[in-house]
Amino acid sequence: MNVELALEVKRHILEHPETADMSRWQCGTTACIAGWTVLLGYALPGESLDDACDRHYNETARIGGYAEIACRLLDIPDDESDFLFYSADWDEDLANLYDSAPTPEIPHPKAAAMALRINRLIAKHAN
Repeated sequence: MNVELALEVKRHILEHPETADMSRWQCGTTACIAGWTVLLGYALPGESLDDACDRHYNETARIGGYAEIACRLLDIPDDESDFLFYSADWDEDLANLYDSAPTPEIPHPKAAAMALRINRLIAKHAN
C-alpha cells in the first residue's frame, strides 16, 4: 500500500476541511477521498480531475474511473474501493460522524470521518 500518498491525502483533508466532500468526486474546490488521491497523486499542477483521468487513459490504455485510478495509486485492490471511497459502505460510527453536525469539539465532522477512514485503511494493510 502507498501509505505516503494516503497520509498526504489525509493531511490535505485535515488542513483544508472545507474541501472534503464524499458526495462529490470533484466540484471545483471539493473532492472525496478518491478525487483527492488522484489530484494529489497523479494530476499535474492545475490539471482537473477529469483531465487527469483522461491523461491516465491515454498513457495506460486502461479505462478507469476515479476510484479505480485511486486504488492503483494507493496500491490497494479494486474491490476495496467501496470500503474507502463510498461513505454509504463505511462502518456505522464513521458514517454517523460524517453525517453529524459540526460541534465545538469536532468543527469539521466530514473531514474527521474521512481522516479516520484513511487511518483504518492504513491499519488494515499494516497487518
